[in-house]
Amino acid sequence: MKYPDYFEQMKGRGTRTLGYDDLKKVTPSVHTNKTGFVIVDAVGVTRSVKTDSRPLERKKSVPLKDLLQGVLMGQTDEDTYTSLAGRLARLEKQITEDERKKFKQLSGGKTINKLAHDMLDAYNPDKLIETATEKFNLRPDSEPGEDQKQDAQKELINRARDTFTGELNEFIENVRKSHEQIIDDINLDELKYAGWDKQAKVKAEDTIEDFKTFMEANKDEITALSIFYNQPYNRRNITYEMIKEVLDTLKRKKPRLAPVKVWQAYEQVEKVNGKYPWTKGGWFYDFRTNIHFTKKKNQMTYDDLKDFIACYKPENRHKRKETWSEDNPDGRWRKFTYEDIMARDKTSLDIFWIRDESLADLDNLPDPDVLAEEIIENLEAGVESFKQIMESINGQ
Repeated sequence: MKYPDYFEQMKGRGTRTLGYDDLKKVTPSVHTNKTGFVIVDAVGVTRSVKTDSRPLERKKSVPLKDLLQGVLMGQTDEDTYTSLAGRLARLEKQITEDERKKFKQLSGGKTINKLAHDMLDAYNPDKLIETATEKFNLRPDSEPGEDQKQDAQKELINRARDTFTGELNEFIENVRKSHEQIIDDINLDELKYAGWDKQAKVKAEDTIEDFKTFMEANKDEITALSIFYNQPYNRRNITYEMIKEVLDTLKRKKPRLAPVKVWQAYEQVEKVNGKYPWTKGGWFYDFRTNIHFTKKKNQMTYDDLKDFIACYKPENRHKRKETWSEDNPDGRWRKFTYEDIMARDKTSLDIFWIRDESLADLDNLPDPDVLAEEIIENLEAGVESFKQIMESINGQ
């Protein structure tokens, strides 16, 4: 490639952003948005100069933690500011909405993109002229002097630097750890031993102890932990949002204490009820097809639930067995894998598989009075729903 224009065009295509959903379609293994690109020079294209552009990242060998600390301690060189701005811009594409809100809270109201722009503005010639012109009340057609530009630059540097605090730096570093994926294709691993790790139990005990220490240290800060530690058992009312707060805090402050890793540690040390905290599928009982209950003539009783209870096996869920099979297509108890459920249209859980006899055999319909009563009940339920909607609209 000999022509600068073609080279810039190639780079431009590489830098195009791609949302998570679109990227997932072409690369199913991804876990986040496209945050960067790599040009692999297999034939020596970059040996000759083809562009005057410079990347933001100029301190690739310096860890993010050191860049943050350097700015906090007063470093003001251009390479540090542009490198940190570039990494913050990349991080913004990876973090969750809750992490964005937390960042804004710790930064005094700034978003990650705003902070990155502030850092780049400190070395943007146009921004320096604009700031100096405004600061010294210069005419738009006049050129600020070097001293005036330096004063303007100090102001822009301080504006960006004053945002950083020890707490914000710690948050940024922990968030980076929870999202970053490091691919080392130089220092390849070498298998030296295959077998049971003699230190596995010791490491598991250390993980558990670390987890307990973290829980104790944060019990007054996190709502769910405060309730768990300080309230009697019968007064503990923990919501999903509270549990999510615990998970978010773990990911932010202790990424290595991921729930699955802690669970596996407990498995090695103690007897755990169950295999893993995530689900690999779901059990379904078809309690609708070819079953008709009414409020008056055919009310549901406990006996109608006995088959479900026997299939559910509340005393030992790991001994469940399907009653459905290809030989018994009318079995009401069936297991669907995670893949089965995800493959359904819009991941619908409205699952049934038994043949509806009322549709297949018109001669085998329920008695007319049963059908009429079901229709009346459905109409009454619909009318009640509309009443509630009208009351809500009228503010009653």
